[in-house]
Amino acid sequence: MKRLAFAICVAALVSACGQAEVAATSDQQTGAAQPAGRPAANPLRNAFFGDLHLHTRNSFDAYIFNVRTSPDDAYTYAKGGTIKHAAGFDLHMKSGPLDFLAVTDHSEYLGVLPAIDTPSDPYSSVPYAKELFSTDQVAVNAAFRRFADTLNQGKRMPEYSDLRTVKSAWRDIIDSAKRNYEPGKFTTLIGYEFTSAPEGRNLHRNVIFAGDAAPELPYTALESQNPEDLWRWLDQQREQGMEALSIPHNSNGSNGTMFERTMWN
Repeated sequence: MKRLAFAICVAALVSACGQAEVAATSDQQTGAAQPAGRPAANPLRNAFFGDLHLHTRNSFDAYIFNVRTSPDDAYTYAKGGTIKHAAGFDLHMKSGPLDFLAVTDHSEYLGVLPAIDTPSDPYSSVPYAKELFSTDQVAVNAAFRRFADTLNQGKRMPEYSDLRTVKSAWRDIIDSAKRNYEPGKFTTLIGYEFTSAPEGRNLHRNVIFAGDAAPELPYTALESQNPEDLWRWLDQQREQGMEALSIPHNSNGSNGTMFERTMWN
């Protein structure tokens, strides 16, 4: 189920394809031989349209804004199906289905908000649970600020240190990508968002895996806000046969730190 071949254009056009359909490479232009194992170049250079940044109910910020859609719902929508908008009305794309999609939920506190909102879950007993889902917007903002503040500091709240919801939601994302992959028709890409936000600066990156294999847990900004540590982790995954890339997201919100000429430290 190898399905890596994506290139990003400056006009926000993303070209991607599966093993059988690959965009032309410079090898074709130069006449150089294709490296072993690489699919043949596509002389048509087809443009493929999709999205590499999308949140579902598993993201803490999406859930607080009443998003209840699952990764399966996201793929249904991308394939041209109809889903419910957070405001309650039916939603579908008039432009037709996409060619590919990556569900990239925030890896930090992945699945935690749905757990807090489930009465039978132990997380529902955290002191600020009622405030998170209150009708008082001031109370909601104050409770939600706890999550934003820990992202700014790069420190995980101790009540969520067991990572059980992260493992469960990450498994859900992986399994959904596998279920919805349609070779030659619709490409799913396993991914997540690394949400580094030191002092509120945006160093977020979408991490996209090449195939159907992914680590047991994503590497998050609560392990390290340093993107160089993320890259080192990605190198370790590559050594285990899991190819991936990271794409800067909203770098205009980084206060210039996405483009530093010096190392993090």
